[in-house]
Amino acid sequence: MENKKLYRSIDNRIFAGVCGGLAEFFNADSALVRIIFVLLALINGFGILLYIVLAVIVPREPFVKQGGATGAEKERIHEFADEIKNHAHSFAERIKEKRRKNNSEVRNLTGIFIVLLGFLFLLEKIFPLSFFSWGVFWPFLLIVFGIYLIVR
Repeated sequence: MENKKLYRSIDNRIFAGVCGGLAEFFNADSALVRIIFVLLALINGFGILLYIVLAVIVPREPFVKQGGATGAEKERIHEFADEIKNHAHSFAERIKEKRRKNNSEVRNLTGIFIVLLGFLFLLEKIFPLSFFSWGVFWPFLLIVFGIYLIVR
């Protein structure tokens, strides 16, 4: 013989789960139990009083019962876990894509800067420029780089 306990239902509930819990306990249709409570409520409000007392006294059904989770509960847990996993993967991919984009922009700008700097050094060696001073170039370069960092 199965040792059943009376709980307020988590799944089959409208207010506190009393009718759903009674229906599960007695293996009855929950609609029938609700109709009985409505009829009792019409008789001097006894159904309302009984419902409130049972809602206070009867414990809520535990999420995972003593024998372990049922198949439906396990399925819901797996679906929820899969949904969280998919959201986490999507979020991680968006972060990686943004990081890749930022890294490639910085890499491209650094590469262009190095090529231009090398080109200026080469031009200065081939055609010595008397009007170009490296003493002015480095402070100018620092100002441009600082403005780039602030604006970015």
